[in-house]
Amino acid sequence: MNKRNTNTKKSNSNLVFGIINVGIILGLAVLVVVLIVLSMKKPTQDDKPIKRFEDLTHISLEQYEAILSGETALAPEDYEHSNTYIFIYNPNYDSCTLCKALNDDIIEKGKKEDRTYNFYVMDITSKDNEGMKEKLESNHLPNTPVLLHLYGSELLETSIDELSIKSALTKF
Repeated sequence: MNKRNTNTKKSNSNLVFGIINVGIILGLAVLVVVLIVLSMKKPTQDDKPIKRFEDLTHISLEQYEAILSGETALAPEDYEHSNTYIFIYNPNYDSCTLCKALNDDIIEKGKKEDRTYNFYVMDITSKDNEGMKEKLESNHLPNTPVLLHLYGSELLETSIDELSIKSALTKF
């Protein structure tokens, strides 16, 4: 009877170790498959920063404040005229459909030759521009763009809807 008990214990012990070994092997196999799937995943559009208006001069909140305070040394390098327009936009056109609608008009005005005004763009989602939304009253950033018209250090006009922005763009 002792021999049978010992054989049964060994059999049970071998069975338990076998189940544990199979579990470990299956766990490792699942882990390898998950790692392979995750490494093959392509980055989505949300993972990549969106670039818009690459050919136009982007300014930061600091440069905007320098223009307003009259500190031309801190203003953008091409700051030449007292008359300045700044288009503040959201590069994600899914969030800001008006930004998409105004895209061509903004590029046209920004690239115009022999202009008598400064034209800059500002990405509201950039970390350099945190706090801009709070500086502008009655705006709907980042879901709608804003066009600012400055003369020297004075803010003359703030356009916040499609009609007023398009109207302001046709004035210059």
